[in-house]
Amino acid sequence: SRADPESHPMSLSTVLQTARSGMAAAEANVRASSNNLANAQTAGFKASRPAFATLTPTSGASGGNALQIGRGVRIVGVARDLTQGAIVPSVNPLSLALHGDGLYMVAGQSEEPLFTRAGQFQLNGRGEIVTPTGERLLGYGVDAQFRIDDSGLTPLAIPLGSTIAGMDGSPVTMTGYAITENGVVEGRYADGIVRTPRRNRTATFHNPGGLVGAGDTLWAGGVNA
Repeated sequence: SRADPESHPMSLSTVLQTARSGMAAAEANVRASSNNLANAQTAGFKASRPAFATLTPTSGASGGNALQIGRGVRIVGVARDLTQGAIVPSVNPLSLALHGDGLYMVAGQSEEPLFTRAGQFQLNGRGEIVTPTGERLLGYGVDAQFRIDDSGLTPLAIPLGSTIAGMDGSPVTMTGYAITENGVVEGRYADGIVRTPRRNRTATFHNPGGLVGAGDTLWAGGVNA
């Protein structure tokens, strides 16, 4: 048995709405692709693509199978590609990179916790390690004996030029530093001794795709992350 198409008319407004949904989906796809292309050289950027699903079709009875006419498409989410990016060598000791999962933890302008994969750090006027837009890198500090204090997170600083008491009690100056592969900041002092002034801390999420974009290649924690 065949259904009579005239018994299930589709209004002009419904036809236009179906067409508009397709145009909106195409526009979202183009916008995502354009954004991916524009940020191809942005450190820490992760490409995204929209995900689509069909709208519930209109249904009607017929002599055989149910008569269903599609009503278009809708955007159901945006998938972010969080695969490992290329690691580029740098002469800047504060140009860092993460291998595998994890994100750097930084303090936002209002002290809110934010996360990033971009490792282009620098020192501000207070010797703190910051992103190019000023967010401070968080990690573990040390106690008076230069032992890592993991009781809480603190903004990491490299106090170049500062002095401490040396092995014989005389003052020694911090003249340089290096960051190891496991995120430990090693301070180099004038007496030739390497001391540990700080340690970087990274964060992982069960669902990093649930993080909320905050601009400047930063993300905020989301309820789905």
